[in-house]
Amino acid sequence: QEGPRLGVAKNQLLPQLDFKAAYGFNGLGTTPEDSWDMARSEDFPSWSIGLQLTVPLGGNIKGRNLAKAARLSLQAAYASLRGMQTEIANHLNSAILKTHAWQQSIQSYQTVVRFNEELLQTEFARLKAGTIEARKVLEVEADLLDARQNLASALMQSQQSVLQVELASGSLLKNLHLEVTHEELKHESAGLTRRNRAADDALNN
Repeated sequence: QEGPRLGVAKNQLLPQLDFKAAYGFNGLGTTPEDSWDMARSEDFPSWSIGLQLTVPLGGNIKGRNLAKAARLSLQAAYASLRGMQTEIANHLNSAILKTHAWQQSIQSYQTVVRFNEELLQTEFARLKAGTIEARKVLEVEADLLDARQNLASALMQSQQSVLQVELASGSLLKNLHLEVTHEELKHESAGLTRRNRAADDALNN
């Protein structure tokens, strides 16, 4: 938007050259009615053609100020765009790093879960053999439950970080098969408008 505005502002700094042409009929009489009748007879055509050059006086201070303001607005728009690009890149990079970190945590928690599962099986065998007390088995089982809860939490956090990556990269709707093209949106809007009009007509009748 700012680019075309700057182009228009620059154009206003230039002298204006217009081509003009006119064609008509004259009528001259003692009364307005006579003049009108003579003009309608088309006996006295008249035409003109020419060029009109317009040059701003005083150095076109207004035009130069408008062009300067448009140029500054364009620079501000570029700066804002770069800022948004940097912000998006930072969000995307942060989300990717979080995803990698949670994936590593998942692997660690899976190892802990497997260890506690194997340990629990061992403790059950020792309990049956009468070499340990039931309290020790309950402690190992509680550790296994904690490890599974940590693993579930890490899986959830990893999924959230993946969604953040998709959101920052603009691929969330596409991956969810919810992306709508401009033509599809236009078609749906037109259908909604028709349904609303039909409902209004039904209420009025």
